[in-house]
Amino acid sequence: EENGIWDGEERKVPVFPVGVEETIGGFCILDKDTSFSIPYDPSISILEIYATNSTAGFMLKEIEKLKDYPHYCMEQSASKLRGYLAEEKIMKQIDKGFNNKSQIRKMIKKLEKGQLKNGSWGWWPNSSANIWMTSYISSALAEASKAGYPSIALSKSAQILLWELDVLKGPELLKVLSVLSDMKEAVHFKTYVDKLENDSLSLHNWLILQRIKQKNNLGPSIEKILDLKKETIFGNYYWGNENNIYYNNSIDLTILAYQIIEDYDSLHLVLEKARRYLINQSGNKRKINTYQTASMLQTILPGALRENEQVFDKPELEVVMEETYHVIDFPFSKTIKGQTKEIQVKKSGLSPVYFTWYSKSWNKKPNAVDSIFKIDTWFETKDKKSEILKAGDNVVLNVKIKALKKAGYIMIEIPVPAGCSYGNNKRTNTYKETHREYFKNKTIIYCETLEPREHIFKINLQARFNGSYTLNPARLELMYFPTFYGRNSIRDISIEPK
Repeated sequence: EENGIWDGEERKVPVFPVGVEETIGGFCILDKDTSFSIPYDPSISILEIYATNSTAGFMLKEIEKLKDYPHYCMEQSASKLRGYLAEEKIMKQIDKGFNNKSQIRKMIKKLEKGQLKNGSWGWWPNSSANIWMTSYISSALAEASKAGYPSIALSKSAQILLWELDVLKGPELLKVLSVLSDMKEAVHFKTYVDKLENDSLSLHNWLILQRIKQKNNLGPSIEKILDLKKETIFGNYYWGNENNIYYNNSIDLTILAYQIIEDYDSLHLVLEKARRYLINQSGNKRKINTYQTASMLQTILPGALRENEQVFDKPELEVVMEETYHVIDFPFSKTIKGQTKEIQVKKSGLSPVYFTWYSKSWNKKPNAVDSIFKIDTWFETKDKKSEILKAGDNVVLNVKIKALKKAGYIMIEIPVPAGCSYGNNKRTNTYKETHREYFKNKTIIYCETLEPREHIFKINLQARFNGSYTLNPARLELMYFPTFYGRNSIRDISIEPK
């Protein structure tokens, strides 16, 4: 008022760092009496440590990661729904209040809104129907219905799955039969099982068939399933190979085998070792996707809750760094700033402790990654390449992706320079793109498939503010296997007065 100003408006300008965020760390299950050390790394400025002696506590941490995932395609919405349902069961078991009933209903509403007119779902709302997506979402909604959260979408999806039965074959037929078994639909499952028994099936599909047989009292081949198990150097059991082949990796196969074995009380030791394997895969720095996380949580939850009720001697933990911490009360968490030496960890007692450590940092000069996807970006003004942009001009940010192999379910993250705002962005690659989202600092494009050739995507911008700016790397990753990715290098751009 002293300056003669009576009114004003505050506008916050977000500032995003240069470079990319990178995470390093590790996870282990500490059984019995054991010790290990975390090496000293001078490049780490802040190290986070977390330990819990509760399987339920570990699962709640995994559920938080699932809930915090920033994307909301139909699969991820269904996976978050399954995460919230698992959280509700855990909170009830440990006698704590559950405050996310509204989030469960929100996820159900999102799935209902995204359902297509014929009762199916695609990867995103209004994208083409996908039988795998329809099956998975139907399964999640059926799980919600059993927990007391009914959905109007479930009867419509059951109808479309029943209609599709006689035209489906192989993996799609198996997936639908499995879901219809869960939904207790009136299907003559033996007729389909007898036909599928004569097919040449991968191990993944064969295990799905055994699960269908089990659900319908047709007798799974339990002895063969046990013969196919493998053992890690830590004595945990798994099925399949430790690779990133979609639907045919050790995580998905172990989940399927676990679901079958769980019905046999005499195999509880096998089940425990398979559960430890899945927990290790989820907790260590190897990334697993949202579908696998939700499936793992749903699968191991009953056994994990039973394990949580068992009373062993109370574990003790000693963590030696700049100070020494004697831990008997869990969970234990510590933020270490300025680590100067290796950290010694010693655990005693029969009860397991789930121990994780990680550090997040910004790499200001990330190198290009181009072994699978080669990415290049450039600007155009009036259909001509522009090295220097002029304030006020409409410009096009071009992203060229050369896929060296065919890939599916892809997310392309394209940073937008701070000196630009969005122009008219009517999609130009509708046959390639499934969905596109615009954020202040980036555009994200989703594609169900990219063939092994060059693809160009365009983002219309307007150069607004003079100055020198940094364009962070564009990145492409497989959403369900994010360790497969490509990116280009950081580059500088200039915007000059017109």
